[in-house]
Amino acid sequence: MRGFIALVSSLIISSVLLAAMMGISMASLYARAEALDEDAAAGAREALRGCIEDVRLRLATEPAFGGGISLGIGVHACVVSSISRDEDALSFVASVSEGTALAQVTASVSAADFSLRVVPNVPP
Repeated sequence: MRGFIALVSSLIISSVLLAAMMGISMASLYARAEALDEDAAAGAREALRGCIEDVRLRLATEPAFGGGISLGIGVHACVVSSISRDEDALSFVASVSEGTALAQVTASVSAADFSLRVVPNVPP
């Protein structure tokens, strides 16, 4: 009878410890996935900055540039909408995605001095 109680006690303790270790392991896995998503989002934002500067340079050097293209920025692809023009500014939407991360902004470049105004687009 003593052996049976010891066996059952060790099985109960082992299962409780196993459940605790599985919980800790899963929490660590989710934290790692979140860190990777944050890194992907940061990479997309940095590529988007480069994309905006590329479009700004093209607008300064190519007056007929109309957008509606996909630009290669490092390993990323930046999609630039067609450029709308009014008397004060040139506006476009630029977006870069990396994995599940999407960075998208509406940018407006002053026609007078090429100063930049950027408004982040928050996905729904």
